[in-house]
Amino acid sequence: MKIGCVKEIKNNEFRAGLTSDNVKAYIAAVHHVYIEKGAGRVKSVAYETLQETDRLLPLLAPMSQIAGRLSIQEGAKYLEKKFGGAGILLAGVPRYSKGKRSYPRRRNSRYERRKIAVGMGANVIISRFTMCAAVKRSA
Repeated sequence: MKIGCVKEIKNNEFRAGLTSDNVKAYIAAVHHVYIEKGAGRVKSVAYETLQETDRLLPLLAPMSQIAGRLSIQEGAKYLEKKFGGAGILLAGVPRYSKGKRSYPRRRNSRYERRKIAVGMGANVIISRFTMCAAVKRSA
């Protein structure tokens, strides 16, 4: 079989549809592989999948921390009436209830969410059994 890999035509796009391992496998199976001149010349990996020898994912941790912090900011925005929310202010105001957040106990992004929610003045409940976060008016 003849297999071709063409160059991407979008500006500043350098990915190719085949990896070097794909090409080796096709050639090992006695196929012919043709690569258009100028296709690829970049070898990359998804950095969140890089593992240490102990199988930890050290580059995933900072991404999870950012996601956790940003989730509270975005969630607070969508609690506003103009974004379809119930008009709940996480920190509350005098004489009115604060927002209430409920979280399971583990994982980096959840830890960061809890930290930010507490910093914004929300009542935070940490539960062993909660599978999703919910925002409610405090009692």
